[in-house]
Amino acid sequence: MDTTLSNGTIKSGSYSIKDMTLGWATKTKIISRKTKKRYSLEEIESLMMFVDLDTLFYKIIQTKKYIHSKKTSMKLGQVGFRGNNIELFYVSEYIYQGGAITPITTIHSYHHRCLKKKNDEIAYNMGYMYGAGQRGIKKRVREFFTDYLKLVQNVATDEISKNETMEIAMFYENNCGK
Repeated sequence: MDTTLSNGTIKSGSYSIKDMTLGWATKTKIISRKTKKRYSLEEIESLMMFVDLDTLFYKIIQTKKYIHSKKTSMKLGQVGFRGNNIELFYVSEYIYQGGAITPITTIHSYHHRCLKKKNDEIAYNMGYMYGAGQRGIKKRVREFFTDYLKLVQNVATDEISKNETMEIAMFYENNCGK
């Protein structure tokens, strides 16, 4: 794995990504398997990971669940698409259940899809949200793409499915500004 730190230094080697400890959420850490040095997301700019014959790219991004939300979170986002106008990231999340009544805590994982326009600093969730599922995506598309109403109309009329975040991103990439 190649890791680019915030100061521009590139580190190569074998690393682990830790998202949780003993079933409770903690900050994500990148840990060198050789030196055991831990890096927080604040110290990292991007990661390149080699898995079998694939190369996975990750970028540290600021995310918001809703456009009007004041709360942002720093996340490790796997790059799904990077164009001239928009980027798509897959962000893993964990849900913890149990533990209060029963001694068993179950952990479920899912990922949500975040879109970030070229000049924006924050990526917004345009996919599944735990507890809300797929509800509210059309509203989030309407609020996010105020600069391209044709896309909003295509999602509102189901010409482009609200569940196809990649298709939404590609439509914006290929048609925005034309």
